Amino acid sequence: MLILAVSLLLACSLAAADESVEDQLRATYLDKTLTLRHFYKGSQLSFQSDGSSIGATEVGPWTVYAEVQVKSINLSPHTLHIHARRVYLVFDGPDIDGKETYRDMLASLHESKLKDRDKLEEFYSNNGVDVDIGFTSENPDLNALSSGMGAVFLMPGESTTSILPSLWQDYSNRQAGQPLRTHYTSETVYQVRPPKVSPPRPTYTPEPEFSEEAREAKFESVAALAIVVTSSGSVEDARVISPVGLGLDEKAVGQVSKWKFDPATMNGKPVAVAVRVEVDFHLN
Repeated sequence: MLILAVSLLLACSLAAADESVEDQLRATYLDKTLTLRHFYKGSQLSFQSDGSSIGATEVGPWTVYAEVQVKSINLSPHTLHIHARRVYLVFDGPDIDGKETYRDMLASLHESKLKDRDKLEEFYSNNGVDVDIGFTSENPDLNALSSGMGAVFLMPGESTTSILPSLWQDYSNRQAGQPLRTHYTSETVYQVRPPKVSPPRPTYTPEPEFSEEAREAKFESVAALAIVVTSSGSVEDARVISPVGLGLDEKAVGQVSKWKFDPATMNGKPVAVAVRVEVDFHLN
């Protein structure tokens, strides 16, 4: 009887310990918005405790696949299970300090007057993702669990600069008050200054497609990009400078990179120049 009582007490203690760890995790992360270190697509993501992905390889725009809001968090042997809502990001334009601000599309819809707002809110509310983090220990302690979370998600105070793709680096640097990077091209890049340096003239400018998320929300906006028009009239080094979100910025960069120009000239000779272009996303 004594052995049975001790066994029951031990089992209850372990269950209480597990419950305590879950309670601490829920208190820390439940309903919080977290940023994934890698922008993997899919509704089911699995990681090892060092942050390496198990299976997922396809990545998407960070404004669609980076942020999640934790809706539940549970422990089972070897695995931390997180169910979350995908947070789709849109940009509201510069704030009083001139910085571009972004927010949850769902919050933006709450303030809109769209006729089918309820349907759209349901679409954005129900786009969920399950994130599993595996551990070698059957019952990882809170330190191990926190370390695993830090390997998969950015922790408070960490900047997104290090995880954003190169086409977003100017945006990220400007937000942080850092200098913009130099243009990546093999040519000397000039600024347009008529009449000494004439501007390039567009000859082929196909419009980009909408992202699925933007089309669903009937979201319209104008993205601004910085590009280099080479001396041959092609586009290099397209980067985001005034974003719109919902995956449209990547659509803009992808299509603008295919644009063609009659090149800029200096003293009658074609030269490469840095210019700003705008891409208008409006539904017919």
